[in-house]
Amino acid sequence: MEFGRNGPDQWQILKPKTLRADSTQVEDFLGRLKDAEMDPTLSDDVAKQYTTAFASAPVVATATVTDPSGQQKLEVHKLKDDYYAKSSAVEGVYKLTAADLTKFFDKKLEDFRNKKIFDFGFTDPSRIDFKDGAKTISVEKSGENWKSSGTTPGKTMDSVSVQALIDSLRDLAASKLVDAGFTTPAISITVISDQGKRTEKVEIAPAGKDFLARRDGDSTLYELDATTVQNLRTSAGDVKEQQPPEPAKKK
Repeated sequence: MEFGRNGPDQWQILKPKTLRADSTQVEDFLGRLKDAEMDPTLSDDVAKQYTTAFASAPVVATATVTDPSGQQKLEVHKLKDDYYAKSSAVEGVYKLTAADLTKFFDKKLEDFRNKKIFDFGFTDPSRIDFKDGAKTISVEKSGENWKSSGTTPGKTMDSVSVQALIDSLRDLAASKLVDAGFTTPAISITVISDQGKRTEKVEIAPAGKDFLARRDGDSTLYELDATTVQNLRTSAGDVKEQQPPEPAKKK
């Protein structure tokens, strides 16, 4: 697997093919590589044992990290239950004792793929267009308020109900990833965020008892269970206009 950074704390899978990456998983792995330490107090005899074990054991992982200063490489061999590592940054062979690093050696490509439907994360959108059959919602941020747009523009919307829809979209994640089966879309969603720099378009279609989502420009299909889609529809259905304050009661 090969990963490339495409923004602050943002990663993309480059090999075996270009795919969206779960940046949290990649950052976690990178952090554990950074924290891997050697024991500089090894005796000559122990150092010799490690070197012999490393030479006789098969390779289980190789990590190559590239930054502006160049490349560094960590090669890991495994003998029985022990991991031995050799780094291009230091001389010698050392035993890896950090289970939180070695557990990553068993991870598959699927573990590093992004199952979230939307990428806007904790950046609040500036516009949302949601169409579900005859139901259409178009809202746009205006200062501190949300305003309706589309066929009935300019109405102030209830910010709590809009925020609930944003939370539903932010949390929308696939139960698994598939390559085929998308039919006629029932729901279309466009989310604009990052001060207008990011536009994400998603369509959701029924697939048996569940649903499949696809992102514009992405060949991956994201399977969503029926409950998840129903919760999304409920959040969209709850979006409403802001109600005027009740008049003060006369004493």
